[in-house]
Order: sequence, then C-alpha cells, then structure tokens
Amino acid sequence: EIGILSRIVKNDYEVMFRHCPVDMPLNEGDHFELGNTYCTVTVSANQPVGFEHIKESEIKTHPAYKAFGLEAYIGTPILVKGEVFGTLNFSSPTPLNRVFKDIDVDALQLMASWVGNELSRIQTEEENKRQQIALLESETKLRGLYELSPLGIALTDMEGRYIEFNEAFRNICGYPSDELLNLDYWTLTPKKFAEDEGKQLELLNQTGHYGPYEKEYLRKDGVLIPIRLNGLLIQDHTGRNCIWSIVEDISEQQKAEEKFRQAQKMEALGTLVG
Repeated sequence: EIGILSRIVKNDYEVMFRHCPVDMPLNEGDHFELGNTYCTVTVSANQPVGFEHIKESEIKTHPAYKAFGLEAYIGTPILVKGEVFGTLNFSSPTPLNRVFKDIDVDALQLMASWVGNELSRIQTEEENKRQQIALLESETKLRGLYELSPLGIALTDMEGRYIEFNEAFRNICGYPSDELLNLDYWTLTPKKFAEDEGKQLELLNQTGHYGPYEKEYLRKDGVLIPIRLNGLLIQDHTGRNCIWSIVEDISEQQKAEEKFRQAQKMEALGTLVG
C-alpha cells in the first residue's frame, strides 16, 4: 500500500510525504510530471476520485498505469486557503476486491481537510514570521536614519510632553536626555509664540499636520535659537494621539540672510555716494 501527500505547482508533482514499502524507490522530495500521475485525474475533477481496478477502468491507458502498474487508486485534492495545494492519495499494485464506499471517501476527505487546515496554519505562521522579519529590518533602517538625521526629530503627546527624540534634537535644545524627558515644548517655547502655537495646533487637529513655521526655542543655557518646524499627527500602538515633529536649526541660514541684506545695503549706499 502506498500513501502520498503531494504538492502540485502547475505541471510539477512533488512527493512531500509518503508511506510505502521500504524497497520501493519512492522518496520524499521526488518530482514527477503531473500528467504522469493518477492525480492529474483528481485535480481535473476537483473532487475525490477512486478506481478499484484500473486495468478495467476508463483510465487503463493512463501514462501512470503504463509507468507504475498501480491497479487501485483513490485521491482527493487538498485545499489551502481556497486553492489546490496538492493531493492526498492512496494506491496499490493489486486491485481492490471491493468497490470504494462512501465511508472510504468521507474518511479520505476528513484527512485531507485536516491536512489542509494544518498546512494553512503553517503558511500563516511562516508569513507572519516573514512579515515580522521585514518589519524589524524596516524599523532598523528607519532607526538608523532617525539617529543619524541632521534634523531634530521628536515625538510628543498632545500636551507637549517629550516621549522620544534623536540626538540632533537634543543638541538643538541643549538639555540632557533625562531632563528633556521631564519637559514639554511649552518649556522651550517663549511666551511670545503662544498665539502662533495655538494656530498650528488648530491646523494640526484639522488637517493632521502643521507647519512649516518658524519660531525660537529657549535652550538650557538661556540662548534663543531660531528653528523651523513641521509636524504630523499620528496614533501610537495604544491608539493615543501623538505628534511627530521635525525641527531644523536655522541659525546659520538667518546669519547668511542677514549678511546678504547687509551687503545689499552697502551696495545701495555706495551707489548713492558715488
């Protein structure tokens, strides 16, 4: 008696598991053309198929009979997530001395259903693992960009308390990490920007983003530093609303602009004097 769980991909028939006499040259991992196996009839019918005596049946000229001489066969498709994965089939080199009964077909279908469910579960677990690995790789790449970014990046809750930030943001503020985690952006924002902050928060709530806009941060050393901000409203894994902000130190840009304005003034003055 021979029992096979097969995997079928197009015209390729792979023996995934098998039960057969030890002297039979049939191994797991063997491949055959689907058309040279009885399972091509099963797949075509898309339902259980049985033959008690193939020499006396309508498939007596089948290539599988000529190649292997198996006289009895019963098989059924295995479905995984609604698609044909392969077949579960049993065969024998001797004819069956009785006809296949409903109980035979029911037992075969029950086994195939169990195998299909197990294969579906395994596929789902493997897909989840692949997704987790891909997500981890993506998070690792993003974390690298986050840490190496020359722009300050900070995550705050809706009250302005800092949850997370990169080194560039910490350098802009001038606070150690442990102190910054106990502050909020209102501590860093001079009161003269309160009205502008209110408008940006209103924009954030209406559109899901704010900025770009410019203001100043009050560093720990008391120095006012000009910055440009953009932000995005998100939800964390608990469903809590938070704000991702990108903070750019525009001190050097403002210095360059001021030098340019001074140069223009000097040029205009020279023209008037000349």
